[in-house]
Amino acid sequence: MLSLFFNVKCFHATIDVVSKNIRPFLSFCFAPLKSMKWDVDGPVLPSKVTNSGKVEDLRGSCASLAEASTATVFPGSQPISLMRENIQQLSSKKFLVCEKTDGVRFLLMIQGSESFFVDRKYEFYPTKIAPSVVAALPSTLVDGELVLDEVPGGGKRTTFLIFDAICVKGSFVGDLSLSDRLRVVRGEVMPPFGTSGIVDQGGDYEFTVGIKHMYRKQDVKLVLEQVLPSLPHENDGLIFTREDEPYKIGTCEFILKWKPLHLNSVDFLLEVVYLKNASGKMEGRYCTLKCGSSGQLMHFGYIHIEAAKQEELLKTHGRAPFIAECVFDMEWSSPGPPANGGNGSMWSDWTNRPGGGWKYLRHRPDKKLPNNINTVENVFKSIRANIVADDLVGLFPQ
Repeated sequence: MLSLFFNVKCFHATIDVVSKNIRPFLSFCFAPLKSMKWDVDGPVLPSKVTNSGKVEDLRGSCASLAEASTATVFPGSQPISLMRENIQQLSSKKFLVCEKTDGVRFLLMIQGSESFFVDRKYEFYPTKIAPSVVAALPSTLVDGELVLDEVPGGGKRTTFLIFDAICVKGSFVGDLSLSDRLRVVRGEVMPPFGTSGIVDQGGDYEFTVGIKHMYRKQDVKLVLEQVLPSLPHENDGLIFTREDEPYKIGTCEFILKWKPLHLNSVDFLLEVVYLKNASGKMEGRYCTLKCGSSGQLMHFGYIHIEAAKQEELLKTHGRAPFIAECVFDMEWSSPGPPANGGNGSMWSDWTNRPGGGWKYLRHRPDKKLPNNINTVENVFKSIRANIVADDLVGLFPQ
């Protein structure tokens, strides 16, 4: 641990977090010639570990590296939505801000002679990280996400953007401040990957390892107006993270996510409803939304999905339930059984009601459970709070 703190002190001396030039204080890696494949569900990774004994061992190792109290729960931190009641904390405490990347969240774990991506389902996918890198980073656990970048001149590149560290070379760093954890990433984690950061170059699972750019909260105007429009990948808002707090497993009140109103979303379990069509035959349509409540699934409501998308989903998922990210659209309609007349046994009995409704956004294969009802309620609170970009800029006058 002493060598780790020595490096942290060195980086304090060489990296200016509050640079007046408003440059990011973290590096980024570019330009492999090939990328792992992506499909509608995200990156196509090597087959996950299925042996139950092996999975149990890996979860135990992951929990140990994270100093987690249990090996049954994904040991990553989860942000909360930015609300009006969080504004005082955001304005008075030390925060860094970065893009909210529209990627796929993973922990990267290196343990023994192996390395794995760990998703939020707490499943493990082997990576093709070179043995020399694995040997240089024993017992390491970092937090990040896989994104698909557009490469200038055409083509795409998969990048694993690291935004936090939990354990590095067997030393737990989750108790350090965010700035120090990121300096450890730059000083200890990145060098073994080399200057290119490319993993499995030319192979089917090629990706690049980089570090997510972080900025001072005072630079939110620059991030909104210049950084987000220039990113090579999709984004859906901002993340504010306390600079002076340790890493926290589970819901973390020190990580605040902000989305534009039209992108405030909820992950529901989407299920098929079977009713009679005009010909009298039973027809299944994805229509029912369920969320979590007290450890159980709870019926929340219904969703209208246009015919073309409905047909695509039925074909893709075979009428099986799946987790879907949905946004609430005031211009959308909400379907439901008849309030008066008809017994609701036919699709023709149902009506699409105006006044706003949930709109299908995408499949979430990285999740096996829907959001809790509290999350759904908080999304509505966030919509009602109506915190817009100008509000954020106004908090930190230049």
